[in-house]
Amino acid sequence: RDVDNTTKRLFVRGITNETSNLDLKEYFNTFGEVISAEKVIKNDQIMNYAFIDFDDDQDDLIEMIVTVDDHILRGVKLDVQQARMSKTMGMKNVGSGMRTNGTLGRTGRGRGRRR
Repeated sequence: RDVDNTTKRLFVRGITNETSNLDLKEYFNTFGEVISAEKVIKNDQIMNYAFIDFDDDQDDLIEMIVTVDDHILRGVKLDVQQARMSKTMGMKNVGSGMRTNGTLGRTGRGRGRRR
C-alpha cells in the first residue's frame, strides 16, 4: 500500500459523548492552527473518535503532538495518533482498522446486498 506520510491530520480516540467539536478545536489549537476538528458519525451515531486537520505550513507539528505523553480533555486521556493517507484507500487511522473514503462516517463496510 502506498502511504503519504505528509498529512497534517490527527486521529484522536477516547472522546466522550460530552466532548464537542469546539472542545477538540480549542484544545488542539494550543499546538497549532486547527483547520477542522470533527467527531466521526457512523450510522447516525457519534463515535468516540475524531479527525483533526491542521494548517499545512506547520512542519513537524503532528509528530510533536503525537509525542506528548498525556492529552487530557474534559478529564479523559485521549489516544492521539497521526492519521495516515493511503492513496488507494483514503484516510486511514493508525491501528484501528476504521477507514473513511472522504465522506465523514463512511467506512466502506456494509455496502453490499442485504441477505
